[in-house]
Amino acid sequence: MYFTGLGHTVKEIGLDDYPELKAYQKTQFSMLIPEVHDFLKKEHPEVENVVICGIESHVCVQCTVHSLINSGYDVHVVADGCSSRTMVDRMYSFQRMKAMGAWLTTSESVILVDCYHFYLIKLLGKT
Repeated sequence: MYFTGLGHTVKEIGLDDYPELKAYQKTQFSMLIPEVHDFLKKEHPEVENVVICGIESHVCVQCTVHSLINSGYDVHVVADGCSSRTMVDRMYSFQRMKAMGAWLTTSESVILVDCYHFYLIKLLGKT
């Protein structure tokens, strides 16, 4: 997101609850800006799959999916975690992303992949 021009992400999203997450400023629609791409390649070269959700699925999400696929990642789009201003934009963006090679999935499918995964345990409040 372009904090300088558009302001910061709204508190309801809950990013303040995860101080270990780094926010990147961008002026292009794709989130795969050079800083993010370099971070992934240097800090997490083992990553092959990327799960993505976001606002304006027909613009920012779609452009990011395109960039990730072109960079060799398998991309999983969380359909119930994406929005657009209109349902038509949202539905056609899913069709385009699927045609690009992205996998469409749901938040529940992503969360329930492995019952021992750190984030699922954290989400459920288990230790």
